[in-house]
Formats: sequence, C-alpha cells, structure tokens
Amino acid sequence: MGFFSKLLGTEKDDPLKNAMEAIYRLIDNEEYQNKLLPEPLGELIKNTVACDVISGATGQFGFEATNPIPVNGAIGELSYLSRLETLQGERLLFHRIGAIDKLDVFEAVTYSGSAWYVFFVDMYHPRRSKRAPEGFGIAKEPRQFSGFHNHCANFPYDFVKAKQASPDFLRLAYIPLGHVTRQIENKAFNRPLSHKAKLDLVKSQLTSVLIHDDNRGSDAASPTKPVVSSLKDARSLEQVVVDLCNKFRDWAQVMDADDVTSKAIQYQMIHELGRAYVFALFVMRGLKKNDQYLDTDEFVKLLGVTSGTGRGSGASSILR
Repeated sequence: MGFFSKLLGTEKDDPLKNAMEAIYRLIDNEEYQNKLLPEPLGELIKNTVACDVISGATGQFGFEATNPIPVNGAIGELSYLSRLETLQGERLLFHRIGAIDKLDVFEAVTYSGSAWYVFFVDMYHPRRSKRAPEGFGIAKEPRQFSGFHNHCANFPYDFVKAKQASPDFLRLAYIPLGHVTRQIENKAFNRPLSHKAKLDLVKSQLTSVLIHDDNRGSDAASPTKPVVSSLKDARSLEQVVVDLCNKFRDWAQVMDADDVTSKAIQYQMIHELGRAYVFALFVMRGLKKNDQYLDTDEFVKLLGVTSGTGRGSGASSILR
C-alpha cells in the first residue's frame, strides 16, 4: 500500500486526512492542476490534443527533443517525472535546466546516484502521458514530488535548499528529506563523463535557462539577481523581461482587434504569450530581497522599465 493509501484510510473528518487529500489533488488530479494554470496558458492547454505520444514525433520517447513527453503544465511535469521508476524500482531526483523553444529540458538522477538522464517535456497538453520512456515504468500510486521546475546550481546536493525555497503550498507535496540525506552526506552523486558530454551538447541547444550562481564574488552583480543565460542570445535579464512585457502588451492589443478572426493565429499567439508569461513569473520568483520574493512593483522598479518612455512602459500592469 502506498503512502497516500495508508493516510487516506483514516477517519472521514480527520484533519490529517483532509490535508493529505489536498496534497493528493495537487500531486495527482490533472483537472485540479489545470485549474491552477494562469490564463491564457490554461485556455491553450484545454484546447490542445490529449495524447500519450505527440503525433509525428520521431526518435526515442522522452530522450530526444523530437519526441518529448506530453504533460499538463509545470505541475504536470513534476507529477510525471516523480512517478517514473527504473525497471529496478528506483525513483528519480530531477531539476529543469532550461528550455529549447517550447520544450522544457530536465536533468535527472536515480536516488542511488547510479544513473543519470536528460528528459524533454512538452507541458502544453491537458493531461500527462501514460507512456514511460524506455527503461522506465510509471508508478500506479501517486508519488510525492522529487524534483523541481527551476534550475538547481549544485544538483542534487542543493535539494534541501531548493525544497525550502519552494512555495508553501508545494513544499508539503515533496518527499521527506530523509529520502536523500544519506546519499547527499555520502557524496553519492557524481556525473559520469558520458552524461557530462550529453549535458554540454543539450545546453548548447538551449534557448533559455535561469541559473542562480551562488559562487559569485563580492565584486559581482547584486546577489539578489539571477543570471539569465541564453546561449543563442546573450541579452541581459532586463532586456529579456522588457521584451516579454512588450510581447504581452502588443499581443493583447491584437487579440482585442476586430479583424483577428483566424483561430489558428489566435492559438499561436496565446501559446507564445503563455510561454512568455510563465517564463516571466519564474524570473520574478528568482529575485529575492532579504530572503523574500519581490512583489511586482519592486520587481519592475529593480529593472527600471517603468520610465514611461518607449516600449518598456507599462510593464507593471502587464506582469500582474
């Protein structure tokens, strides 16, 4: 019997059972997960085909960008990867290293540190795929989250730090720290050369990645600012976010125009807008001041994009 089955077998009005049911919905209920998505991302996902394998995909399922794993949003990514098990029954720790266009790229390692992987995931679908990559199975019981949608600079040794930095409503859905403490203390996680080579190749193809560099010296930029590394476009964080704000505003104006009648064009704009919006939210989450996440006004003030001149104006209202 799984973790949740044991807990949910208690009395109906038990407070612990009620709390576990809430976590269970977050971890496993795709309809509930989709309701948590911001618009227009939620609308886009609702109107996308539900599938186990994307039509026309080629290559190894999950292991190649040409055949990504379809799931429902960022929480769907956490749910799917947390339920993967090797054929020996071993679970995975994972983190998101970046994106190749609309595909998210995750690095993963078994709990024991014996095997490392790179997965490609497409989060723009209404449900999780029921298919597992070769060499894996999907657990029948829901599993507590064992990885992150953000980049971990010292993965997986910073698992404890990453869990503590997660939003409160997500933190309770994660595996107990005892699942990884012994391996971390024993320095069990070491990337083999073959995996490092593959990781370098994948990173060279990334179009965006949010990296927190905790090892910068005192002369570096403010430690509250993450570094956005785009190997195809080395723009500053400020310019990236300003561009996202501009897209948000401009596309919103087009969507309101009477002459826009093509559903295909509208869905494409919603898709791009949703991706930009989600990326902007993760950029904001990465900015901290006195260990607190900055609110929208502080964030925009920090970037200095509210001068009212040119295309950068209006960013505060756009990011709300």
